[in-house]
Amino acid sequence: MPTPALPDAKPEDVGLSTKRLARIEAALQREVSTGNLPGGAIGVMRGGRLAYSTAVGYRDATSKEPLKIDALFSIASMTKAMTSVAIMMLHEEGRVLLGDPASKYLPELAGQKVATVLDPARVETKPVSREFTVQDLLRHTSGLTYSDRGASAAHKMHPGGSVRAMITLSKAETLAKLSTAPLLFE
Repeated sequence: MPTPALPDAKPEDVGLSTKRLARIEAALQREVSTGNLPGGAIGVMRGGRLAYSTAVGYRDATSKEPLKIDALFSIASMTKAMTSVAIMMLHEEGRVLLGDPASKYLPELAGQKVATVLDPARVETKPVSREFTVQDLLRHTSGLTYSDRGASAAHKMHPGGSVRAMITLSKAETLAKLSTAPLLFE
């Protein structure tokens, strides 16, 4: 099923400047010209309308195939940035507080313990002095990890890397595994 087109708007109709938006394309083109970036696609929306979109450079720098605005990109760890932006938007709306414990939104994560020994053969834990917060998740200071990021028994209790976990575990299974895995630190 084809993706429906986004409603268009002239930049000035939604409070943007055509002249200033053109500076984005010029900056991208400079990065392509210097070889720092093979290409880039940009879309700027405001008020639910697409006010600016452009693509510069190459989809494949070797073959010099031009990048098109509808190109597909593998974003891998960029989901962290996208999730962070979404959380900050919810924070701006007053729907999420950064100081809230993450368990307010994911109750499975309540009552976590922290590893006191990072030994390959055994796990010793104690209750956390405070639950990790939404802010801790945004800063990557929650104490959560992936099983393949270390050799301790505590590491092995965590889900595998995000790609492997996505393929082998449902959201509920991932949360269940995280709920029993000790944090590496507070």
